[in-house]
Amino acid sequence: MTRPAETRGRDAGQTLTELVVAMAIVGIVLAVALRIVVTVTQQTAQTQQRLAATETARAALADIDRQVRSADLITVDGSRTRFRVRTTADTRSTPGTRRCVEWDLTPAGVLRSRSWDETWTVGAASGGPNAWRQLATGVDVSAATVGARPPFSDGSPAGAVVVVDLSVLSGGDADPARVTTTLARRNQPPAGSTPCAIPAP
Repeated sequence: MTRPAETRGRDAGQTLTELVVAMAIVGIVLAVALRIVVTVTQQTAQTQQRLAATETARAALADIDRQVRSADLITVDGSRTRFRVRTTADTRSTPGTRRCVEWDLTPAGVLRSRSWDETWTVGAASGGPNAWRQLATGVDVSAATVGARPPFSDGSPAGAVVVVDLSVLSGGDADPARVTTTLARRNQPPAGSTPCAIPAP
């Protein structure tokens, strides 16, 4: 039996040049696809960080809002990075009794709060401030941000309204997540009442 003669032509296979060109094209397509995947992954991570930062700030504002609305007095410090209220909404108090609650934005960008009995005076043995409770981290405290938009400022009328403006940094994102609200107390201060005693920071 004899075999038919093999034909040489296009059916014989690919040349080395054709294989190199095909591999280069596949490599370029894979590099572009990989870059797209990396970019989408980075953007997704930044979006998730921004959402987490915004949610943290909103949760802190919800805590502030609940206590400010039940307050009868709001005092914003001159630095405008700290303010106090006298409120009946603090969870550590007996229902209907008033406590002083203070919020502070530290130079490290930590928003924190603490409370103490309304009747406490500096130097008294009991009823003083409890430990600071951390509400949010990563709050933008740069001079440009705080100077242009202070975190806490008096609204109108003073002592009844506070404007809270927080910019929360979120990882590698250049633009901070900004949460702003105006809160007003609902109660009137009792006749002859005085502002809360101010404990040491």
